[in-house]
Amino acid sequence: MSIRIHARFFMAALLLAFAALLPVSDAPARTDDQGGGQQIAREGGQQVAQAGRPVRGPTVPFENDYAQRRKDKGALQFNDHIATIPGNRIRDVPTVNGRMGDRVVVGEGALLYFPVGYLMTATYRFDKLRPKAGAAAVASGSDLEPNPDYALVRRFDSELGPVCAVTEDQSSKTRAEFRLKPGTKLMTVVVEQPGRWDAIARDTSRSYALFAGIEERYVANDPLVRKLLAHCKSGAKDVTVAFDAKTPIDFTMISGTAGLQ
Repeated sequence: MSIRIHARFFMAALLLAFAALLPVSDAPARTDDQGGGQQIAREGGQQVAQAGRPVRGPTVPFENDYAQRRKDKGALQFNDHIATIPGNRIRDVPTVNGRMGDRVVVGEGALLYFPVGYLMTATYRFDKLRPKAGAAAVASGSDLEPNPDYALVRRFDSELGPVCAVTEDQSSKTRAEFRLKPGTKLMTVVVEQPGRWDAIARDTSRSYALFAGIEERYVANDPLVRKLLAHCKSGAKDVTVAFDAKTPIDFTMISGTAGLQ
């Protein structure tokens, strides 16, 4: 176990070192004090930077909340370069589907995906309870404590936009929503299911898993998600989509994390 953890931290350091060598658009332009050389250098630097990276997208959901909690202004945006993540925010570099290095887990628990060096999707989980710090395992309710991030669930509408499509598997009491935030490209799949720790805590709650991004090619790879997105695009007033067992609600497939280690 210790070898695996050390290897992950080594990979995180290696990843950041490599990322730092790649071009980032907001790097300072070269100055030149010979006549109009300064202006030419600045314009040339901007053109090269713009050609090398996509336009910054909307702020990643809840990043402003996390930044306020940390008392800094480091809110990530979609299409941000991986080198913009402070090293002290990286908690883990997991292996997903046999690959390590294109996903990182930040301190707040969000899993961020950088398939081509730029932030494309973010995955979250909100449970009513969480394991207490230092708990080796969760064996009883005494090993759990209230999760302060659960309060963010009340802000889904303002942070993620309204629900435009929803389907529900009544047999498992699992519900999948698709949300689009007006005025932005943000699209989010929200999977709601029985509380993760309900059996141990003898509670009745709901847990929420979120998968957010701004490009269909990264967000809508699952058949169910494509169906929900198509319903949103249809403009139908009724957001309900009949559940079909042929397209089950499987968050690991939706978020591409079935092979997470």
